[in-house]
Amino acid sequence: MSTYTMDAVFVLGNVNCETVDLSIVPFYVKGNLVARKSLRGSAYDDGGDGQEGKRHVVVGATVSSPKVRTWYFSLGHVTFAQDSAKEVLVETEHEMSDGPCFGDKDC
Repeated sequence: MSTYTMDAVFVLGNVNCETVDLSIVPFYVKGNLVARKSLRGSAYDDGGDGQEGKRHVVVGATVSSPKVRTWYFSLGHVTFAQDSAKEVLVETEHEMSDGPCFGDKDC
């Protein structure tokens, strides 16, 4: 699931996908969000204030994914499930990164 071509996503239950790619659009999930392969988020550039994730991503229960990578887009405000990977902010971990690794790139 990619939110890059959407205006908003509102789910009144759970989301269970292979991958979830988040952008700066309203993303609301009342239940759990499970990305079986990876969860990635991007604010496109460093012109923001770093709070874009808090303003745009709301998950009512827990987030779970084996790989969580974001780029200028923090998800530290959500509750990660116990078995989930922790968020890696790509721009701080990999200074030469040009994004959160889309497509077939393993990030």
